[in-house]
Amino acid sequence: MNQAFRSMQLMVVFVLVLIGAWLAFPSIASTVLEWWLQQQGYEQVAVSVGRPGLRSMSVPRVALARRLTGEMVTVSLTNAQAEYTLLGLLSGRVDLLMLRQLSIEIMTASPLSHESEHSTESVQDASESLLNALTASDVVQRLPFFPWDEVRLEEVRLYRQQATGPLQTVVMSGTVKHERQSLVAEMLLQGSDTIPYELRLSGQSIADMSLQLRAAQPNAPPVVLWRSQAVPKEAKVHIEGVLEINVRELAPFLALVVPIGPEWQRVDGNVTLHWAGTAASGVPVSSLLKDPSTEVNATIQVSAVLPELRGYGKNLAVKTTGSLSGNARLIHWTLPAGASVTATVGGTAMKGLEPLGMLVQYGPQSMRLDTTQDSTGELFWGESPPRYTASGPLRVSYGSQTGALYAECVVTQVIGRGLTLDHADGQVLVKGVLPPAWHPWLKARQVTGELHGEVTWTGTKLRGTLGPSTTAAFADFNQGPVRISAGVFQLEGPLRLEFDSSTQQWSSGQANWVWRSPRLGLGRSQIAMQRAALRIDRLEGSMRTYRAEMTATMEGLVVERSRARSAPFDLSVGIEADPQVVKADLRTRSRDGAIKVATQLEHAWSTGRGTAHGVLEPVMFDRARFRLRQLWTPWAYPIDLIEGSVTGTFDWRWITNAQQVQLQGGVADIAVERLGGQYKDVVLTGINTKLKLAIEGLERVTFSRPSEVTIASIQTGIDVTDLTMTVEGEWDLHEQLPLLEVRNIRCGLLGGTATSQGVRADLGYPPYGLTVLVQGLDLQKVLSLEQQKGLQGIGILDGSIPLTMTSQGVTVKDGTLEARPPGGIIQYTASPDAAHAVSQANANMQVVLQALSNFHYTVLQVGAQYAENGTLRLQARLEGKNPDQKNSLPIHFNLTVQENIPMLLKSLRLVNQLEDSVRGRFSRP
Repeated sequence: MNQAFRSMQLMVVFVLVLIGAWLAFPSIASTVLEWWLQQQGYEQVAVSVGRPGLRSMSVPRVALARRLTGEMVTVSLTNAQAEYTLLGLLSGRVDLLMLRQLSIEIMTASPLSHESEHSTESVQDASESLLNALTASDVVQRLPFFPWDEVRLEEVRLYRQQATGPLQTVVMSGTVKHERQSLVAEMLLQGSDTIPYELRLSGQSIADMSLQLRAAQPNAPPVVLWRSQAVPKEAKVHIEGVLEINVRELAPFLALVVPIGPEWQRVDGNVTLHWAGTAASGVPVSSLLKDPSTEVNATIQVSAVLPELRGYGKNLAVKTTGSLSGNARLIHWTLPAGASVTATVGGTAMKGLEPLGMLVQYGPQSMRLDTTQDSTGELFWGESPPRYTASGPLRVSYGSQTGALYAECVVTQVIGRGLTLDHADGQVLVKGVLPPAWHPWLKARQVTGELHGEVTWTGTKLRGTLGPSTTAAFADFNQGPVRISAGVFQLEGPLRLEFDSSTQQWSSGQANWVWRSPRLGLGRSQIAMQRAALRIDRLEGSMRTYRAEMTATMEGLVVERSRARSAPFDLSVGIEADPQVVKADLRTRSRDGAIKVATQLEHAWSTGRGTAHGVLEPVMFDRARFRLRQLWTPWAYPIDLIEGSVTGTFDWRWITNAQQVQLQGGVADIAVERLGGQYKDVVLTGINTKLKLAIEGLERVTFSRPSEVTIASIQTGIDVTDLTMTVEGEWDLHEQLPLLEVRNIRCGLLGGTATSQGVRADLGYPPYGLTVLVQGLDLQKVLSLEQQKGLQGIGILDGSIPLTMTSQGVTVKDGTLEARPPGGIIQYTASPDAAHAVSQANANMQVVLQALSNFHYTVLQVGAQYAENGTLRLQARLEGKNPDQKNSLPIHFNLTVQENIPMLLKSLRLVNQLEDSVRGRFSRP
């Protein structure tokens, strides 16, 4: 009785325990599963398990999330149910596993936290351990039977945020079950606004499997077809297979991972891959790629068209065949001639070319990558980091040969390791027009060029060589007064360039750029040159410093204006520059060598201050070799120099402020020795002086000290000799003419002297005047000015002549001359014809002629008035008698003479020209 009661008690307790376990099963199972999933690295885990029944058990909810690279995967399962029999359950099998609602969302994730990184690493370790346990021979073994007969998926919704196209959201349904010792999965999937697709997967092992994806339509071609089979060979496993992809039918799926844009219906093409691999049977799967006995061979054929690859280009077309073979040490590949990849790209939007956006603003352009010959390469991926080599011409081109821009690079060899490029050889061609965005910066309407060269990369050094056919051209250049309608620069000889990425240093070899048909406009003038060139002697630097040495030369430089042109000059500019200072050495030389100017400039970048020092070497004027009028043809100026020399030096100072140059001042020293020439009809010889000028920016020029000026002779018809004077003054450059102060004037005139204390004259604002004192004038030389035959005189004259310079000319008011006591003699012997003519006109004139034949005067006074129009009016008073006439009384003459002085001087010069053949060369221009 007691034992039966105890048995009953135990039975009751056991039943109660079972009932308690059954009641507590949902919470216990949910908690255990949540903990286990969290340990596996999952986040946001929520599990709800229902109570098991005799025939089924429900799982109301399972939710979890997992971080992948850049994305967060969230899985939500609701209303799942497992159906079984008690006998099958006791044998470890479930008849049916039904997943009614399964949602998978792949969203863009924020950066990983430290905790999630740690969880991910633990899962990866677990995966590695599984691959270590699985060997190559295992992949050819039959798949194990899973503990269910059938898995039924009623609705699986998959969404990926980064995907584009109609398959961004995919809804799937289907079954997975065992069939004839094979695992067979049949799925139906459909995206937004797409037809449904059928996916069938069947196989007896991992290596022996077939997969087919096709549209759920009658006679629809497969989208993806995969077939593989395994052949065990003693100690090795051999697997071979075929992968065929219909790119057109794959387009909706391709849009999941590749941003091909909204026109995915235009995708077309096929991909076929035949492959075979051999591996040792006992090698773990995780070590297959490292095992020396592993070998892989494959051939691939691709013909595909993509309407867009967002961020890179549109109308992508790939056409190629190739083969590869490899093992644990290396992979070798071959691309035959004719392989090509083409696309239409826009430079400003193309990823990876953002820095070149300024160069390629031409809208859509074609881009092509092709092989003109067989190309081969090897990847030594068993090394760390992997080493690779490639050889054969691989051409990359951008744009069209006849378009705005065409760029081409032919790569012949590439050698590298990991992300490091050890060596590369290539040829470069770039030609076309710079986009309009460059025009304001270059001040030109159009800039074109053509660049040919070779490029070599070795280690950290990039070496390039530009070929002699490299050119750069521009049109309609305008910068201030400088205008160039067109110009072409061409490289003479190769130009070598080098850049070291490790030290950030760059350098350039010697080169010479030539400006073909050089011509430019400067203000109202045109400048033509026979040859213009820029020679680069030294050009090197780094990211923080640089050093440049170059020379610009212009040969046969001629200035043209209004059908006139200058004599040709040669100009060279040597430049040395670094971040601290720039120096320039300017050399100007006339083609005949008569004029030479040397100028040295120096500008400090840090202070913005600069200086210039120039030297004008002695310019030797010579009537036969070089004269001033040879500088310009035709010579339109009233001055010419034919003898003597001019030399000088000058110094300038400036400062830059807000990108503007402000001249602060300078000095100039000019020395003139024995200078001779002609101004209008006046001949000057023996000019000597030394001028020292102070220059105050662009505002003012002044004499630093009074300058002594001497002139040996001035020939106006009346000879002026030994002129000396002291000159000083200033010139406000806002005015047309300077202000001069001339002192201590002295010269020889008509056998006597002329002196004046001087004048302070503002040449731009007449009138101004001075008084000239004359002493010791020879009366004979005065009378000879009238060129009257038979007229002679003896006497000495003194006087004063007040001169006034007006805007119309020179005037004299109340000038006086008077003979020195005791007087002198005037003798006039008229020719018979002249005497007869005078007597016929006036009988009293015969008496006058007799008196003047030997007139001894005691008084000779002359009053002078000179008008702006050149008319000289002289009023002369003579008192005396002719001693040859015994009974004559003293005679008083009052004589008025009016003469046009310019005409008189002209006639005097004509007489001098006839008398002196040398002076005859100084005719009016």
